[in-house]
Amino acid sequence: MLRLRHDLVMVGRAAGEAMPEEVSHRLQPRLDAVATAASDYMKQSAAALVARREPAPLAPFETALHAYADEIAAMRREGATRTLPGEAAERFFATGFALEQMHQNLLDLERVVTEWGPAIEAGEPPV
Repeated sequence: MLRLRHDLVMVGRAAGEAMPEEVSHRLQPRLDAVATAASDYMKQSAAALVARREPAPLAPFETALHAYADEIAAMRREGATRTLPGEAAERFFATGFALEQMHQNLLDLERVVTEWGPAIEAGEPPV
């Protein structure tokens, strides 16, 4: 959970500053979808642990993340990233890095919920 908190701080710092309009109007809807999916997944993971059941699927987050990555790829093909001012370019690429870290940490959360949820139900100690 601490790693996910750090991911959120990194994403917030990188994506929290205003980006140039030509970038923002394309990426903000994708970032909003990623944020919603991540939030939903973490809430569902908490509920799964309390209810001692398997985790919710991570697919909605991964779908939103892929849509973001696809938009980034399209922007790079079009050369839209070449004209970004230095600080905006740093935030642009830092956001992608932070989102990938978040993905890895959500995969770890999925593993832990998978291991702990049913084990708790069965009265076994978590591994």
